[in-house]
Amino acid sequence: MRYNPKGRIQEGYYDDGEHGAGRRLLYYMKTNQMQGIAVVITPRGGHTQLGPERFNIMEEHVCDVANLLDHL
Repeated sequence: MRYNPKGRIQEGYYDDGEHGAGRRLLYYMKTNQMQGIAVVITPRGGHTQLGPERFNIMEEHVCDVANLLDHL
C-alpha cells in the first residue's frame, strides 16, 4: 500500500507468512513511483508450487493494476 495524504507518503505491507513478498512489491511500487494504490494478492486454491517465480507474477499483477488505473 502506498498513498500520499496531506503531502506525506504513507506506505506499508503485510506478508502474512509469505516472507519477502510485501517488501518486494512495496519496493516495486516505490521504484515505479506508484502512489494512491493498495494491492491485495491472495493465493488461488490448489497446491501448485511456483517457487521464486511467484514474485515475478505478483509484480506483473501490480503493474497491470497500475496500468488499468492510469486509463480510468
